[in-house]
Amino acid sequence: MPLLMRHTRARAAPRYDVEPHLDKWWSKAVKQDGLVEKHLSPMEQLTVEPYFWGWGGKKAKQFMDSVFDVGPALAFLVGTVYWSDWKFAQLSHHHRD
Repeated sequence: MPLLMRHTRARAAPRYDVEPHLDKWWSKAVKQDGLVEKHLSPMEQLTVEPYFWGWGGKKAKQFMDSVFDVGPALAFLVGTVYWSDWKFAQLSHHHRD
């Protein structure tokens, strides 16, 4: 083998379906060999609606799971605000000239 050809290597054929800067990234992608996970008709693409279908039930469950943790703190906060407003009004009335 000539000395000039000793450090050369064969390159893969250029791909035209992948941008050149993504060629290395897509080479590591798992090949699926015709596996179709789900086929959507163009008239049946529901992209946002399924999120809202179970939204009410999920939020109600989240509320019921956290009501005993957040409820007492919220009640204490509201009670403190009402008490401080009452105390401020009482002190303001007491110190009038």
